[in-house]
Amino acid sequence: MILFTDNKKTQSFIYSHFFKTVQTSFFPLPFPCPFCLQPFFSLFLSTDSAMALLHFQSPFAAFQHLFALLFLLSLHHHTASCALLLSLRHHHNTLRQQRPMIHANQTNCALFVGTWIQDDSYPLYQSSNCPIIDPQFNCKMFGRPDSEYLRYRWRPLNCDLPRFNGEEFLLQMKGKTLMFVGDSLGRNQWQSLICMIYTAVPQTQTQLVRGEPLSTFRFLDYGVTISFYRAPYLVEIDVVQGKRILRLEEVDGNGDLWRNADVLSFNTGHWWEHQGSLQGWDYIELGSKYYPDMDRLAALERGMRTWANWVDNNIDRSRTKVFFLGISPSHTKTLFSCLLLPIFHTMTVEVQIIEQRLTVTAIVLSSLKRG
Repeated sequence: MILFTDNKKTQSFIYSHFFKTVQTSFFPLPFPCPFCLQPFFSLFLSTDSAMALLHFQSPFAAFQHLFALLFLLSLHHHTASCALLLSLRHHHNTLRQQRPMIHANQTNCALFVGTWIQDDSYPLYQSSNCPIIDPQFNCKMFGRPDSEYLRYRWRPLNCDLPRFNGEEFLLQMKGKTLMFVGDSLGRNQWQSLICMIYTAVPQTQTQLVRGEPLSTFRFLDYGVTISFYRAPYLVEIDVVQGKRILRLEEVDGNGDLWRNADVLSFNTGHWWEHQGSLQGWDYIELGSKYYPDMDRLAALERGMRTWANWVDNNIDRSRTKVFFLGISPSHTKTLFSCLLLPIFHTMTVEVQIIEQRLTVTAIVLSSLKRG
């Protein structure tokens, strides 16, 4: 996700604990399975103390830090030209050297610099007690025998985060709608957030409506709606004469259901690289032409610019908070099998393709109007 700041001293890249930071720093993930993300939300869904640390002043301060999952951004030295995007593969090392580093030799609270520590007071909920979790997101159901991977929390440098309070979250969101839009990362976070809240108020009246592409969960006693809209590319895919057409310049059909949310959390990334049976389209439409394939970074850039233009032209940023969740690397043993052993040490991984997509994403996001 991207947050913007006008404070020049804090305009820098900060990569979240989801993946490798620039060059050699890496947040150690104690649980490699990409679907076991409950501790991720317990990091960011805390309340007053974390708000004070971040010095947000608006009534929506709670929700700005809830979604601070990626990095603060400043790309004034980059131009968003197509030539730059198409040459990313050849300039990977140069781009990486240009990124400012975050150093841990500071005295103030640094939410994105720290370590995972074991905490036996976790987890915040048991998957068996939360009926909304899809089977493919349930590590226990998929055969993971241990539970130690659930007993971790993020400890930032020079400070501690308070434990997430689901009831307080509902009170602050009373009468509001929060919507996740994107792929399975958004779906996973949608379900995890609901489970964390539901555990805190198990007697409250709820309503679940599952659909495609929109699924909605309501906490009726509080008037809080938390939704997930599946749109792995954000732009539209239509079926024409039995063929799936990825329309890089169309988003309005999807966007009709996004407009009225009070908080929007978007994500895209992984599906742009899928090939073979996992590829989500048969043809790509750009302008009036159709292509069976094209440079994937160029396609991502064009699709994201369509989405960004839609946000600028259709979302009232004084009323609706918009966030973008970045790309997480997969931690898998095989194509459909999670690694089951936790990572107990700091390590460096090669994520060149992910960094290229992150750079494309950052360039496009830097062009968004400041809300």
